[in-house]
Amino acid sequence: SEKSAAFNKIFAPGDVFIQTENIIASANTNGTIRIRFIVEGDTGYSEALDFLNNLLEKGYNGLFGGFTLLVRFLAEPMFIQQLKGDFAPTTCHAFFAKAVQYPALREKVKHYADLALREFDWYHDLDGEENTVPGTFAACALAFADESYIHMAGQYGRESDYEHQYNRLAVPPALVKEYGITPAVATVFFN
Repeated sequence: SEKSAAFNKIFAPGDVFIQTENIIASANTNGTIRIRFIVEGDTGYSEALDFLNNLLEKGYNGLFGGFTLLVRFLAEPMFIQQLKGDFAPTTCHAFFAKAVQYPALREKVKHYADLALREFDWYHDLDGEENTVPGTFAACALAFADESYIHMAGQYGRESDYEHQYNRLAVPPALVKEYGITPAVATVFFN
């Protein structure tokens, strides 16, 4: 197919498969990225983020109009508690909720969100009202983990498809509940 040919032209074998002491990660020609933790900790999350960011820097999401991110954890998945019930409890959601628990990795998570947030791209494993733009979980996890990243929730809102992504409406009230009405939170409402 045309996408497979483009994929093989853009990505070297080392771009689409890695195995370390901590993770096994792969990306394929149908828009699916898989990460399996061997050791779950800051080093594994760092390696996984490097893998993801390299793919997105080379245009993986643009090639497929989004993608699916599937993660196998060793520990129980956790989700963004402030958005429980508003965002789908996917493994991608859990990955970013866990990654931001390591403050040293937050800039890598931000870089992922900056690369992934593209209006009209979609997580391919979500349907209907649960569907959202790639980077959603990263941007929102950052905003709720650290007040200095609240602007990422605004960036997510700007890149959302206003006609289809209704879950974005849950973010501003949850930020007010978490932080109160502050200048940073107000910018999320008015972006």
